[in-house]
Amino acid sequence: MLQPSHPVRFFVSYHLRKMARHGRDLAKGIHFADSQEPLSSSSLVIRHQSPVLRKLKGVDPQLQQNKRTNLEIVARRFDGLLIKPGEVFSFWQRVGVPTKERGFKPGLVIKSGRPDIGIGGGLCQLSNALFWCFLHTEVELVERHRHSFDLFPDDERQVPFGLGAGVAYGVKDLIIANTTDVIFQIKMSVEGDQLVVQLNSNRRLNRTFKVKEIDSKFYRKEVDTRDLVFRKNRVVRECSETGEQSTLFENDFECRYDVDVDKIQSDC
Repeated sequence: MLQPSHPVRFFVSYHLRKMARHGRDLAKGIHFADSQEPLSSSSLVIRHQSPVLRKLKGVDPQLQQNKRTNLEIVARRFDGLLIKPGEVFSFWQRVGVPTKERGFKPGLVIKSGRPDIGIGGGLCQLSNALFWCFLHTEVELVERHRHSFDLFPDDERQVPFGLGAGVAYGVKDLIIANTTDVIFQIKMSVEGDQLVVQLNSNRRLNRTFKVKEIDSKFYRKEVDTRDLVFRKNRVVRECSETGEQSTLFENDFECRYDVDVDKIQSDC
């Protein structure tokens, strides 16, 4: 019998899930966002930028350079994209298949909770940024996948821990539905060593939000006789107009990197 991690079983499972996803989209008659054009009027919702090149222990620096190429290719697909009321935004529907023929290069990907190499690697930085921007609106989150571990230490981290949005073509997507009456527009570019993502709307939003983390800590936990370090937090969203606060996510993941002893709390 093939084990769950066997490459043949993984290949078959991967493609079956990909075909099933495509069939579901067709059956539902989903109207995906696909128009790239100027807004007649524009109001800034949020602007976010993050460094393209990060210092990651044990990762080939060339993979970071390749990530820049991959991000530039995809940024052109997103820059100016409108998400109109009733439309659905799908990361992979917009990006398409990342192949060598389209100019994508090998980059860092995550497989089974471990760093690996794959064509089009590094695009999670872009999906992470988009997810962060969408959290500042009242669109409906349809699909999002977070990593099961805290894989890398903070290196100019711009958003709270635990707000990743992992993507893998045909298997893991970032999908939102614009259930509001507002037209949103994505602006995206790679400027110098920064990925810049901006979300605009065709009018000022009635409700604006601040997203932050609270109760953040590192702590030790014994798992199967192993002494491991975990990281936890709670991510909340606060309405700027009313002060109303709600919990979005609670994160509690194993750290897959060395954590400074003085950052680890003695109790959990």
